[in-house]
Amino acid sequence: MQLTLREALTLAEPLRKARIVAGESGLDNVVGSVNVMEVPDIVDWVRRGELLVSTFYPLRDDKAAVETLIPRLVEKGLAGLAVTPESYIDELPKCMVDDADRLGFPLIELPPRVSFVDIIQPLTSKILDLQADELQQSDAILRRFLDLVLVGGDYSDIARVISEVCGHSVSIVDRFRRILGQGGNVGESLALEFMDEDRTGESYLSTEYEPVSVADQVRQSPRHTVVDVGDKKLHALVYPVEVSATQLGSIIVWDHAESEADARALMAIQHGATVVALKMMETRSIGQVEQQFQNEILEGLLSEQAASQATALQLSESLGHRLDPPYAILLVGSDVPSHRLLAPRERRQQSNVDTSLHLAQR
Repeated sequence: MQLTLREALTLAEPLRKARIVAGESGLDNVVGSVNVMEVPDIVDWVRRGELLVSTFYPLRDDKAAVETLIPRLVEKGLAGLAVTPESYIDELPKCMVDDADRLGFPLIELPPRVSFVDIIQPLTSKILDLQADELQQSDAILRRFLDLVLVGGDYSDIARVISEVCGHSVSIVDRFRRILGQGGNVGESLALEFMDEDRTGESYLSTEYEPVSVADQVRQSPRHTVVDVGDKKLHALVYPVEVSATQLGSIIVWDHAESEADARALMAIQHGATVVALKMMETRSIGQVEQQFQNEILEGLLSEQAASQATALQLSESLGHRLDPPYAILLVGSDVPSHRLLAPRERRQQSNVDTSLHLAQR
């Protein structure tokens, strides 16, 4: 849960007596902290989410600074501005009021002779309480995931936990678009239109599923995406599962039309991505061991020694592969040596090779 400016106005006596001069449409802005403007260059030091309070003393004789103040504060992402105009100016300038209304930036007139401590203390206390509660929720969600993994939970179990917290159906996919697990009522979502099952029984996102990021959301995580389904639109939040800047897959929260997830949902998605990454790395490690066994089996089958062939057949059967001669062998590989450190462009090419090998394996 986060503190909105609308709620903040009810927490401190000076704010309860304050007047909203302009920008009322921005009262749901989130307040992350409180700052005081009493030096001319304070705009260079403010941070996103701050409620700025001021006597307006630094700008009393600077008309140019007054005219650009509101747009600059909006650009910085501040929550609002609260001033005591009677101290050093007769009234708030019309240009500020107009800009605040136009940009939806709350401009608040405080009562005379206000002590800023009476504003800062209760708001800071409330913000710290909310942050402490958020940390407790985050810890509880993480423990739930860890307990789930320790008892052998799979990707679908992880997806179900994320779905319960977010209130939307969830799919976990690897980088080959294979669906590893799902939670919630995916069958009731338009997402079902883009899910195919191959003859091995594995489910994949079809090649027709090509979502685009909603404007101004390209670099955010999770990304808000949308794809057309006939005359309808399928919205989703997509969060990458990464290890060392390498994307191993994604968590997709279906039918999430909002650009941003709430704090608790974001916790679940982020912690879920961490646990999914651990499971993927575990699977990769197991796969590497199995690959070593497969190499030994292949070498044994090609050996001229009967004992080596018998050992290879026995090892193969223990891994669930019953081999009866004659054999047919297909060799597929990359022309990029495995020991080379690849440049970013070559890494993309190698990823394409990996994808091709995965498709061949299917």
